[in-house]
Amino acid sequence: MTGGLRIIVTRPQPDADFTALKLRDLGHHPLVSPSLEFLPLDIKLPDPGKLNGLVVTSVNALRAIRERGLLSPFLSLHAWVVGDATADTARAFGFKTVTSAEGTATDLALLLNKVKQPLRLFYASGRDRAADLVAMLRAGGHFVVSCPVYEMRPIPDLQSSVILALEAATVDAALFYSVRSAESFAEGVRKATGAAFDLPCLCLSEPIAGALRARGFTRCYPARQPTEAALFELLETFSVHQFGP
Repeated sequence: MTGGLRIIVTRPQPDADFTALKLRDLGHHPLVSPSLEFLPLDIKLPDPGKLNGLVVTSVNALRAIRERGLLSPFLSLHAWVVGDATADTARAFGFKTVTSAEGTATDLALLLNKVKQPLRLFYASGRDRAADLVAMLRAGGHFVVSCPVYEMRPIPDLQSSVILALEAATVDAALFYSVRSAESFAEGVRKATGAAFDLPCLCLSEPIAGALRARGFTRCYPARQPTEAALFELLETFSVHQFGP
């Protein structure tokens, strides 16, 4: 590969900048255009003294509670999280006991439901939930309280630099980390230009790729598992295929 790829990063901030930095380290040229905006909600949380654990399926849940100044009382709890990136953030925020499912919300439910004794859990969620984790955990015998602590609001317009690059056909690929970010990006493309539907879309999972296909994108490729490491492996394979070894 010569010169690296021009890659649109659709993640919300601050994660978009973290991903862009990794791409630059690999020799690529990221175009940051978040499709969603992170907003912490006004929240009233349960008493952590009555709980065994905190369950989160996104690092944004931890960020939201921390931004409201409410995280400290929960740090003594066992944090059950969906993936390793969220686990790293939980430890960085001060949690001592953290368990990662290394997968999806369903994997997290399966992991927790292997615990023999019933647990009293607080699931800190986003306003829009991709899976009914509460129902899955209650089916496993756990007591679960839940409330949304953040929302991801669609950003209706693409960055002007991204629009220009799409119109000039100088973008090599785009990275997608959630169904909602894919949907928001597709709407931004529809508003700005009709020239991007053959854009290679590298996706964290098959549901994300499916959401893009349903909106007219024809080259959508899911990672082998829903982790950024697997997505970057897909990007490397794509790079070699496009430009040769």
